[in-house]
Amino acid sequence: MTQKYENGNLVLNLDDDFDLGLCLDCGQAFRWKQDENGNWQGVAYSKKLSVIQNGDTVTFLDTTPEDFENIWSKYFDLKRNYREVVAGYTEENIKTACAQYPGIRILKQDEWEAICSFIISANNNIPRIKGIIERLCETFGEDTGDGYSFPQPDGQRDRKLYRHRRTYGQ
Repeated sequence: MTQKYENGNLVLNLDDDFDLGLCLDCGQAFRWKQDENGNWQGVAYSKKLSVIQNGDTVTFLDTTPEDFENIWSKYFDLKRNYREVVAGYTEENIKTACAQYPGIRILKQDEWEAICSFIISANNNIPRIKGIIERLCETFGEDTGDGYSFPQPDGQRDRKLYRHRRTYGQ
């Protein structure tokens, strides 16, 4: 993997299997949307990101080198060699799945957000889960100026829930 920073964007040239669309829309994360230009936009760890892939090139738009290193490189698990991991599998079903969907990575999400998303996902489909989580963030998350953070289990959330219940009579 090589990287360069230019005009506020971090550009990666990957030498490992990576499919941005499969990673972001396969059902493991629900806060990503693809726009009409192919850019994926989402929020993780209270940071908004726009990212696009063109072949082996992935461009992280309007991000800093610090945010890339501290958040996005870890979130997308970019330092792990997935070809080596897949080559070590011996179970035929796993090998078949990896061959059919190369480039999926396990996203390193905030644990609280992943747990809540998992609970919400029971008996739902991906578009509905995305809508529920978006409304949850807008109602109880913090406005970061670039989007809404995922609400954390703390006193601030309790005060927002109390105000929400009083406003809507629930």
